Amino acid sequence: MARKRKNSSAALISEISSPPADLLSVEISEESTRKFLWALMAVNCALVVCDFVFNFGQVFEAPQLRRLFNIAREDSLANWISSLETLLVAMALAVTGFFAQRAGHAKNSVRAWAGFAAFFLFLAADDGAKIHERVGPVARDLANRIPSSQGSWYNSFFDWVGGYSWHATVLPVFLVIGVALFYFAWRRLHTSQLRWVMLAAFTLLAVAVGLDYFEGWFRNQAGDSFGGWERYTISHFQKTLEEFLEMTASCLLFYVYATHALSLFKTAEFHAIAPTPRTSPRNRR
Repeated sequence: MARKRKNSSAALISEISSPPADLLSVEISEESTRKFLWALMAVNCALVVCDFVFNFGQVFEAPQLRRLFNIAREDSLANWISSLETLLVAMALAVTGFFAQRAGHAKNSVRAWAGFAAFFLFLAADDGAKIHERVGPVARDLANRIPSSQGSWYNSFFDWVGGYSWHATVLPVFLVIGVALFYFAWRRLHTSQLRWVMLAAFTLLAVAVGLDYFEGWFRNQAGDSFGGWERYTISHFQKTLEEFLEMTASCLLFYVYATHALSLFKTAEFHAIAPTPRTSPRNRR
């Protein structure tokens, strides 16, 4: 009986110490990130088609459906998906920083990746809460309250910039962080292909900001030269193009940084370890 107990205890210990290797294994490769990129792009194109069908084509007269698929609205389905895609960029940057730390990179480099991830996390919240659109008017209102003898240069700066008020307040900060990220990542990306994809993404973002600036200028100066239908059509499709470019840029940036993270660890494996079964007091003896 004692030998049987010892043999059963030894078998139980060996079973606990060596769980099955094929319990759970998930592999993430560059090919999977490329497929995920194309899936995101397909979603973005589908949103543009739905916006055209429900808003311009007016296939359905239900205003609820038109608002849901109206890309120009901040409470639409497209805006929610855009926030998620920006959040994916933040996650890719955070994972890149984590893998860089595991690979033994410099602490300043790891902190930089974390800082850029925090910035895109703010952009994801900003996309849904319209933070920068609200900060700009507040700054302009504060500038108007400053006496003309002290704040004339500030008001003249707003007038010189034109467009929306956030272009003169928040946009310079975004530009500095964007240039820093581009320079930082350009020196660390492991292939020239990823560098050119990142350049294309930043170019799309620049075009989107230019369209937004044109929209502000159009509303401030040239809005009276068009009637209701022409003004709505130009503004709506300009906004649709702007949002589509921003969403496409977010998808490309996610692909770039996720692929770079995978280059630090070619294959990321996640193993689920089985919980250790409890042994009875008799087996412990």
